[in-house]
Amino acid sequence: SSSGDAEASPMSLTDSGFQNSLYSCMQDTTHELLHGAGQINSSNQTKNFVKVYKSGSVGRSLDISRFSSYHELREELGKMFAIEGLLEDPLRSGWQLVFVDKENDILLLGDDPWESFVNNVWYIKILSPE
Repeated sequence: SSSGDAEASPMSLTDSGFQNSLYSCMQDTTHELLHGAGQINSSNQTKNFVKVYKSGSVGRSLDISRFSSYHELREELGKMFAIEGLLEDPLRSGWQLVFVDKENDILLLGDDPWESFVNNVWYIKILSPE
């Protein structure tokens, strides 16, 4: 029994050491990210990819940090899915843009302030008039 414990000891020390160094590394990175976030004026410094889905099309990934407004995002989505001009006026065209946030709530694109949207969007759905 004691020889079994002796064999297990080095392994658990190694695992523990690895976990500690990994945890320490994650702590440092998290601290740097949180500390650095206050010093960066533009959200364009980090990429923020979200999936965009439209029925009848393959879902696509889009870096929303490239945009600074809903207008720019709508234009790009129109080009991406070959429906230019249809996303700007949902009442006229019938096309709707909604997004699902990280709490799994479905919201109309444009209802939240831009920064709040960028920080909370999980994915975007383009709903056709049908």
